[in-house]
Amino acid sequence: MQKPPIKSVALTKKYWDHSNEILVDLATLHENCNIVDWYCAISLKPIKAKFMNFDLENFLHPEYHDALKAPMIDSRILKSSIEFRKKCKKLLLEEREEFLKLAKKNAKRSL
Repeated sequence: MQKPPIKSVALTKKYWDHSNEILVDLATLHENCNIVDWYCAISLKPIKAKFMNFDLENFLHPEYHDALKAPMIDSRILKSSIEFRKKCKKLLLEEREEFLKLAKKNAKRSL
């Protein structure tokens, strides 16, 4: 007799993505959580930047990636990278404060 193959529940399990208000799989959820709404450093068009990714391509709309081939980096891209770093830091601090608030609230319950 042969044992039937066991399918992993993780492959079929769906998660609620609060940012997009849809059901997604785990890989898509991780990808969506690492995206921050940002704007192109040159054209100011809205883009999706990857969280904690400070490559110069992350701050430009795909139409403007040829600006990186210039001998000198545009100061607007550098300014955008500094602002993005500050935004990431602010998001991390807000999440940390929320986590500590929840941890403190849950610690009081168990006593």
